[in-house]
Amino acid sequence: MNRRDFLKGGTGLAVLLGIGAGPLRAGVAHAIDLENMPPSTFSFEWLTEKMRRQALGQSAPKSIPPIPEWLTQLDYDQHRAIRFDPERALWADADHSYELQAFHPGWLFNEPLRIFEIAEDGLKALTFSEEDFIYGARVPAHPEEEGRLPGPAGFRLHYPLNAKDYKDELVSFLGASYFRALGKGSRYGLSARGLAVNTITDGAEEFPRFTTFYVRPPEEQGAPFAVYAELESASVVGAYEFLITPGEATVMDVRAHLFVTRTMDRCGVAPLTSMYLYGEGDSAGFDDYRPEVHDSDGLFIHASHGEQIWRPLANPRKIQSSFFSMKTPQGFGLMQRDRRFENYQDLEARYELRPSAYVEPKGDWGEGSVVLVELPSDKEVNDNTVAFWQPKDPVTVGDRLELAYRLSWGDLPQDASKTARVYSARMGTAGHSASDRDPLRRKFVVEFEGNDLPSAGDISPELNVKGGVVEHVLIEPVVDTGRLRVTADLRRTQEGPVEIALHLSADEIVLSETFAYQWERL
Repeated sequence: MNRRDFLKGGTGLAVLLGIGAGPLRAGVAHAIDLENMPPSTFSFEWLTEKMRRQALGQSAPKSIPPIPEWLTQLDYDQHRAIRFDPERALWADADHSYELQAFHPGWLFNEPLRIFEIAEDGLKALTFSEEDFIYGARVPAHPEEEGRLPGPAGFRLHYPLNAKDYKDELVSFLGASYFRALGKGSRYGLSARGLAVNTITDGAEEFPRFTTFYVRPPEEQGAPFAVYAELESASVVGAYEFLITPGEATVMDVRAHLFVTRTMDRCGVAPLTSMYLYGEGDSAGFDDYRPEVHDSDGLFIHASHGEQIWRPLANPRKIQSSFFSMKTPQGFGLMQRDRRFENYQDLEARYELRPSAYVEPKGDWGEGSVVLVELPSDKEVNDNTVAFWQPKDPVTVGDRLELAYRLSWGDLPQDASKTARVYSARMGTAGHSASDRDPLRRKFVVEFEGNDLPSAGDISPELNVKGGVVEHVLIEPVVDTGRLRVTADLRRTQEGPVEIALHLSADEIVLSETFAYQWERL
């Protein structure tokens, strides 16, 4: 019996799809009777069964309604000039404090979607017209009959996050399966996606799309706002649940049940997408008054065995990937650690206020890797950094995946443990001031901060280099800061990337997170 036959022969909602299924694969449960279920009893299980039937070909995928041609020809500025009229926001006077506003189709967002409100008497379709929007002066004139909207491009939720008398934008879903959120005091930066399919493989990357949303405001203050979504793509369909709780850090509890209809070259779970142009150690080549330009400055990983890893981001000359293999991690995320305005000097972008996003898996995700992909970029408008979890076992046709995780957004607090963390990392020409530049040699200067660090004389810098050798290493205190600085000169012994790992220890006790870096030859 092949995988596809096994899928068709399943009688339960959570049929085990695939031989030798790993921890993300599903177990057995009971089927949901779609035909006889009252519409008022919407549930995640109902939605999962709906998508399972679609994967089996028992229901058709959603067709994408065409949009008027003038919308497809809008440029960035013209599309940005179309704003939802806040006076027409949904639930403006409701007790739960949330409002919903739609995004207008056009420019890059030419695939309308459907939104339903989960009400007491069933599912209520949310429709929008041109009367719900304000069209700025940049928007071109068009015939009235071409102004009809086939559906919104996405939506956003507003909530009094920073002040009781004003509803800030809290969460937005717009484009493919992209979404993003804000914590208190944050400004939009990085994004997340429902799933990443075939990212940086020999074939073309696939961008699964949320085609239909179901939203349910909370019945009482403090309860989470529920968003459900149907995910569709050539390789996978599935059901998603987002339980959203605003706060200092806005928290999303995410569940997804996925049905694989075509074998994937790479499956990226809980993907995060961000922008890194340059930072404190690699601004060469950018003629810019700003010291740093980035939405995120590093990848943080809390491994299952307890090791904490900090990988500063880079803007490489060519695409590079880093793999951190482990069993289910305690968490990983793209972080914006540097919160000092003077290190950015951008009064408009306010990069120091961009949120971090941190993924905490629920349950056993098995063996796999946290993957970091970095692409070269010359403009800050380009998202060039992706991080996700990749299962070790191939994801093949007929598989069913179940996953759950918590996703936190905002100025996230440092880990409460006593582990010292990387404060800064800089790179430059190796040797001393009179040394000639040697492309095979490189100096790394990494500073650590922590409240309970011993004196420098009692600490050993544990430096491991793959593809190179250590020529010199020194640890010393940074004057009047309480920080410790490790300076190392390295020489590469291979053409490919050199992998570097550094942490502090004393008496065989690990005192710091691990600084990890991939040295690309200049």
